[in-house]
Amino acid sequence: MSLVDTQADQATLDGAAEPLYRLFDATVLATERISPTFVRITFGGRGLDDLAWDGLDQRIKLLLPNAQGGYPSMRAKDPAWYAQWSALPDETRPPMRTYTIRDRRVGFAGVELDVDFALHAETAGPAAGWAAGAEAGMPLRLLGPNVRADGDRGAIGWIPPTTTRRFVIAGDETALPAMASILKSLPTDAATTVFAELPHRADLEALDAPTSVDVRFVARYGDPGESLADAVCAAFPRPTEPSPDTADVSSSVPAMPAGVEPEDVDIEAETLWEVPGTDPLTGGRITGDDRHASTYVWLAGEAAAIKRIRRHLVRDVGFDRQAVSFMGYWRRGRSEY
Repeated sequence: MSLVDTQADQATLDGAAEPLYRLFDATVLATERISPTFVRITFGGRGLDDLAWDGLDQRIKLLLPNAQGGYPSMRAKDPAWYAQWSALPDETRPPMRTYTIRDRRVGFAGVELDVDFALHAETAGPAAGWAAGAEAGMPLRLLGPNVRADGDRGAIGWIPPTTTRRFVIAGDETALPAMASILKSLPTDAATTVFAELPHRADLEALDAPTSVDVRFVARYGDPGESLADAVCAAFPRPTEPSPDTADVSSSVPAMPAGVEPEDVDIEAETLWEVPGTDPLTGGRITGDDRHASTYVWLAGEAAAIKRIRRHLVRDVGFDRQAVSFMGYWRRGRSEY
């Protein structure tokens, strides 16, 4: 069943202000296994040219088929989309997950979107399970920013100070598509280091990093995110500690005094998420952003690991917290929308 199914629904929407976010019908055009862990699914669909895309780590939400394999009737342009989705009965409510658009282009038949899915055979969630069996012609619904709406659409976590030319990026496989999209946007003279904790070294193919980027594969051991946190903390030792690696990335970062203790976030009760340069209430960019920093850090992945890395960099090393974006993309044992 397509979106906005009745004339009454459409009449209600006609004349109303365009919402910042809306639902879109999409169809699978192609699938491609691009690495041991990742499958790339290309979507097309009538109306996707109205889905705004600002590149970088822009997020969208995928509404997956429900337990019956279909979708209930939903209004495409309902500003209260979350309330509309939440009010659906459990048996018909489509599971919802957040993903990053890996790429966008205009193909022969219209707009095409690439979304990369990490597949985990033993712990597949609804999105990975759907992606593993996706075939051309299958439908999917997307929730994304509306190009026809006025206002800041947000959904971007990469907002470095304009003066920054040194970048540190760290994440796991859930963040790899966002990291890949970010790398495409960086100036060629930027000094960039990427820490990527992945199930397989061959998954770095999905990153498709420019040759100028210092990419550090982090082999996974222990709990997810543990090896990533160890690697980043070792690369940036406390100012009084010698680096274990004389060629370490920390040698190119100016020495800084230790910083203040960041406020604690209970990741079991709250979302670990802070993007300097944005309004914490709306997610929109702050006008007159006057931050200055030589180094900008972007962290995304398992919440406990990201919390540990952020605390070390800000408190122990002395990075300016206004130049550290951190996002807990997921939490062990929890479903994230």
